[in-house]
Amino acid sequence: MTRGRRPLVALKEAYEIALKRGEVLLVSDGRYDHFHFIIFQKDRVVFVKVKRTLNNTDDPEKILDNYERDVRHIARVPLNDVDARELSARSPRRDFFFFRVEKDRILRLLSDGTVVAGAEYPLAPEKAPPTQKSPEDPAANGGTGDHTSDPVGHEPAGK
Repeated sequence: MTRGRRPLVALKEAYEIALKRGEVLLVSDGRYDHFHFIIFQKDRVVFVKVKRTLNNTDDPEKILDNYERDVRHIARVPLNDVDARELSARSPRRDFFFFRVEKDRILRLLSDGTVVAGAEYPLAPEKAPPTQKSPEDPAANGGTGDHTSDPVGHEPAGK
């Protein structure tokens, strides 16, 4: 399910920025929604998701909060010693914010991929889906599981 139109201007500008870091491979539309392109650097392969913010905030925590779902998507890309996962967000003022999504934290980056000192945010654990009680288990639904007694006092059928 898509949540709005593709960030075409942000993608174009992020692509230009990425070219300064290495070779870039665009991912075809609709093929994989976890990331938009891949940057091949000498020592690293970077999977990048690009978003455009709708407000003019420059608070990285608000940006990450607004795109928690997208952070979760990019976090599903397998991670090893030579891979990195990044989220790039473009504001209406044309400012870019770059983040690296690691196993347990998110790091703020400069446009060249350098980590910003002291700009580290926790990666919140994925929310578990709500549990549903099984309709076949009356004890789980507040019943006693004793089908011989009837709270109204009716006799069981066949007796």
